[in-house]
Amino acid sequence: MVLDKQSTQLIQRLGNKVYDACGSNQLQIVGFPQFDNVIKAIQNIEPNDSGKQYEVTVKKHDRLVVLQSLASKWLETEFKEATIEEIESHNQRFNDGGEYWHGEEERPTG
Repeated sequence: MVLDKQSTQLIQRLGNKVYDACGSNQLQIVGFPQFDNVIKAIQNIEPNDSGKQYEVTVKKHDRLVVLQSLASKWLETEFKEATIEEIESHNQRFNDGGEYWHGEEERPTG
């Protein structure tokens, strides 16, 4: 035991070594959980892209672009200024430097 350090560090190191040894089957402790099958199952899971389409935006690469069909409806109302502000706020956060909005004819089909 090291005298100039707290014993909690030694206990943590010992616990890590025991955990690693049990995980690699170098040490057998009754009741120690075996995670090998779970880890292998997680590693073999294929990503599932549901191709979700959003009602207000469409995902385009790493950005979310507002649909023009939705924006144009709001731009024709008395809330035009608020709509423009909201689209610009959205674009700063989720579509920085991208197109202003996404035309409906460009929307991908599922």
